[in-house]
Amino acid sequence: MKKIYLIFIVFSFLSFASCKKSGLGGGTTIIFYPEHNQDTIRGATVYIKFNASEVPADPTKNFDLKIVGNPDEPHIRVEGLRIGKYSFYVNGYDSLSMQNVSGSSSVKISRSERNAEIGFYFQMDE
Repeated sequence: MKKIYLIFIVFSFLSFASCKKSGLGGGTTIIFYPEHNQDTIRGATVYIKFNASEVPADPTKNFDLKIVGNPDEPHIRVEGLRIGKYSFYVNGYDSLSMQNVSGSSSVKISRSERNAEIGFYFQMDE
């Protein structure tokens, strides 16, 4: 009886430990296209919070992953995301209106999107 109980505990622990939530190590890629007043914002920064459906109060300090975009490209690639919930905060500089711009959103990556490439047009405000 003790042996069966021990096997059950080990099996339960392994099942729980193998359930991974949002974070890195998956096959999903999100490509952000930050825009402000229909103008592309190059070199923007994406702050990502894993397992979150709302953006933290201070997203530039409370984040799990930070990606700085290349100023020569109109997009920011975030690769290797797993299934789960994410919040995103994006900030950058609009060189045409000469002002800092930012925006936030959240997304849930589903099982059907686990190996997908998702384009995300991201509208930013002053």
